Amino acid sequence: MKRTTLNRKALVSATALFFFVCLGLMVHKKHTLLPPKSHIPTNAKNFPTIGNPYAPINITVFEEPSCSACAEFSTEVFPLIKKHYIDTGEVSFTLIPVCFIRGSKPAAQALYCIYHHDARHPDIQAYMEYFHRLLIYPKKEGSYWAEPHVLTKLAEGLKTNSGRSINAKGLEQCVASGNYLEQIKKNNIYGSQVLGGQLATPTAVVGDYLIEDPTFDEIERVIRQIRQLQAAEEDDD
Repeated sequence: MKRTTLNRKALVSATALFFFVCLGLMVHKKHTLLPPKSHIPTNAKNFPTIGNPYAPINITVFEEPSCSACAEFSTEVFPLIKKHYIDTGEVSFTLIPVCFIRGSKPAAQALYCIYHHDARHPDIQAYMEYFHRLLIYPKKEGSYWAEPHVLTKLAEGLKTNSGRSINAKGLEQCVASGNYLEQIKKNNIYGSQVLGGQLATPTAVVGDYLIEDPTFDEIERVIRQIRQLQAAEEDDD
């Protein structure tokens, strides 16, 4: 009877040890493997992009103006990416608006109106700041929150590359014209192709790698892995 008890204890100990070894291997694998690649390559040249255009790594992010998780990304994750990677010239950052939540279309159009307020010089900084303001504006998802007075109010005091204020009446007219609806449709199609059929936001593509839950830690981990691959390729050359 005593021998049986000892055997059972040994079995329990061995099982526990096996479990923890497997758990450790799973954690190690998660932190060393790259996420899956995007279904088609991203092309930053066709979309609003900040940072060093010759950076070896591009981060492309898809966001929806009414998406509450996007507001969290814009507030908590993007500032860290900007500080540690964009401002240092190590990555370029592309921000693409998609639109699939009811009530978002006027906001998505307003973004492009802001971006192209000076037809000769697209204003990436005003675009980025206005997108942030749209995302953090208190709203109920699925409501028709992006009314003209809201969109013009959010444009007040916006710094532009020309130094001029955004004309409220001009912004309203631009949104009402629907000039950028076709571009937004193209964004949705492109996003679906990159993500593999279904739009979800926020989603990031770092290099060629798809991150469905783009925390700063995960983005930083993938950047480090890509750097290691790039360094290995340079050594082989």
